[in-house]
Amino acid sequence: MNIEAELRAALTGFSAVTAIVGARVWDEWFKNDTVPAVVFEIDNEDQENTLVGTGGLIFADVNVICRANTRKAARALAEAVRINGTTPGTGLAGYTGRFDAWLEDRQNARVPKNDGGNAHWYDVNMSFKVSWSEDQ
Repeated sequence: MNIEAELRAALTGFSAVTAIVGARVWDEWFKNDTVPAVVFEIDNEDQENTLVGTGGLIFADVNVICRANTRKAARALAEAVRINGTTPGTGLAGYTGRFDAWLEDRQNARVPKNDGGNAHWYDVNMSFKVSWSEDQ
């Protein structure tokens, strides 16, 4: 299974996310300065045995960065990723499907733009644990 493709499909399948970013969901660092946008990156993958002792289970740490021009907009985008506009939520936090995901941490950041001025972007960085089977 291509986990990057699956994560992108899930994120672009969340109506609350696409209402904010359209198709600006990337699996590599921000492709341009157009925001709001979502970038996700897989930090590491650990191959594990299943409960019956066979291989094929993978756990990964995935960072999802929600970037916008204002703190309020970045937080709204992060909530769209987390709960997809519903309660208790159909977003990435608690996601089950071809992979499972749960939220572990969330931090806010102010990131200087690379334009030589004093302007900033606002990021919400969310850390998810994601698991899937190699058999899929």
